[in-house]
Amino acid sequence: MPEPLSHDPEQIDWFNTVFILALPAIALASTGWYVLSVGLGWQEVVAAVILWFMTGLGITAGYHRLFSHRTYKAKTGVRWALSFLGAAAAQNSVIAWASDHRRHHSYVDSEKDPYAATRGFWWSHMGWVMRKGYWGTDNYSNVPDLRKDPVLRFQHDYYPLVALAVNLLLVLAAGALTGRWLGMFIIAGILRVVVVQHFTFFINSLAHLWGSQPWSSANTSKDNWALSLLTLGEGYHNYHHSFESDYRNGVRWYAYDPSKWLIWAMSRLGLSHDLKRTPEDIVLRKRFEEGQRTLSERLGGWGEAKAEAWAGKMNQGRDELVSRFEALKDQMSASQLELGESADEFQRRLQEKVSDWKGQLAFQAEDLRLQLLEQIRAAEESLEEALAELKTRRQELRRGGKTADRAQIREMKIALRRARRSARRALRGWEQAVDRYREQFDGLPSPA
Repeated sequence: MPEPLSHDPEQIDWFNTVFILALPAIALASTGWYVLSVGLGWQEVVAAVILWFMTGLGITAGYHRLFSHRTYKAKTGVRWALSFLGAAAAQNSVIAWASDHRRHHSYVDSEKDPYAATRGFWWSHMGWVMRKGYWGTDNYSNVPDLRKDPVLRFQHDYYPLVALAVNLLLVLAAGALTGRWLGMFIIAGILRVVVVQHFTFFINSLAHLWGSQPWSSANTSKDNWALSLLTLGEGYHNYHHSFESDYRNGVRWYAYDPSKWLIWAMSRLGLSHDLKRTPEDIVLRKRFEEGQRTLSERLGGWGEAKAEAWAGKMNQGRDELVSRFEALKDQMSASQLELGESADEFQRRLQEKVSDWKGQLAFQAEDLRLQLLEQIRAAEESLEEALAELKTRRQELRRGGKTADRAQIREMKIALRRARRSARRALRGWEQAVDRYREQFDGLPSPA
């Protein structure tokens, strides 16, 4: 039995409630007045976008990937900068933010999940901020490592002052550069804070409600590239929940993930190090196993009745043509009385031909189904071999990297790249084979 709570989890947190409701109202009202009375210039828009990236990356690359998940390590100066920029996004201190987020991963979709998507969009988006919640508002027992960090202790103890000061400095700097003080305060200041807040909240809400689950369906997290555009790469949320220690959310190099690119760039400059990457053979196998599980569920649900429905769908168009042909022959037979019995005989032979044709079509449909399953099996064998080779090459490079000479290491890396490309091709081939099979079944009624 769970321990009884010392507080009411539904109790309203009045400070958060007033802040999170009043600030958007102030932002919308002041923005509307400014646009109508003064006019919106390109300077405000550019400044707001720049500050969105700066403070947003403080959340994504700092609060989230550096402090909450420890996906990489950074120099002290970077830690100060990211914690201060994240504070300017007005989403609480690193310690408080990371405590909630770690509990989200530990108890995802349960009553202990601070922003469980299973409670609906409103709750996961911002309703949870307005309540004390299961854990209360000052229980940081799950982040002892962060509480020992002097940078984060300072940021936590003086969070309101830090958040206000950083925002004022950023807005004043933008105003000094452009001379548009009021516009910078309203657009690049108040409105930008509200926008960044809700873009972040989208990960708690929309990224658990809208998108695909190529890596795991064990929880409600989804991959959604569109959300990555708004959240600086955080939209690949299904991948993140599957490999939370990976510093990347968009695993492919071209996936829009500015947070990943920033962390990588800092590593090249010596500002970050120990970047954690999930080995690609593990990543590809995870996707393969999830695809296998989904296919197995579909095959189990289809059964023989589904196969019959599929065969019927394959033959439906041809059957309609046959029916029209039969009707035409009936009309001809009825209108040409002089044919007499010969017309009946012709009709009988026609029916025999039609029955024989239908039997052949049913056999061809079942034969095609078995061929598609055989293609899936063959692609699966090729993928298993490619994944095993990729794992071998990765382990070979890891073992030999310390003792091999430069030429040997180069050859190992080339072999690893080849194995990686081969595994990716094999996975695409298997997924294409599965898609061809699904195309024949999707949209058919489930068996009773």
